[in-house]
Amino acid sequence: MDIKELIAREEVGTSNLDRHFQCYFHNKMMVLLMMIEHPFLYTDVCVAEREKISLDDLCRHFLPFGVHTKYHHAFKWLRLFLDRFPNVSSRRTEKALEMVRLVYEGFGFKSDLLAQAHCAA
Repeated sequence: MDIKELIAREEVGTSNLDRHFQCYFHNKMMVLLMMIEHPFLYTDVCVAEREKISLDDLCRHFLPFGVHTKYHHAFKWLRLFLDRFPNVSSRRTEKALEMVRLVYEGFGFKSDLLAQAHCAA
């Protein structure tokens, strides 16, 4: 097998892996956003615990190395938010949305859609 063929195959696999991560990330964040915006639908403690585990996985294993500490702070704040979930104030709900925006920013995703969706709601 030629080295060029091997490199070409790796690039195809890498882009596919990137797409899978994007889908995984957006799915996890969508569940969190739904919880934040509609806490009365998610009163089971297990749901909040699963989201905390997802946030831990994203932060520990996928957050790019060397990013600003504000992104780590956003993950920590969201985990603390989920500790008190669903008994959260509207002020904390607003701040949670801001922290989610920071998480999107930390991964290099545009948060414009997040801001537009929040304004429409």
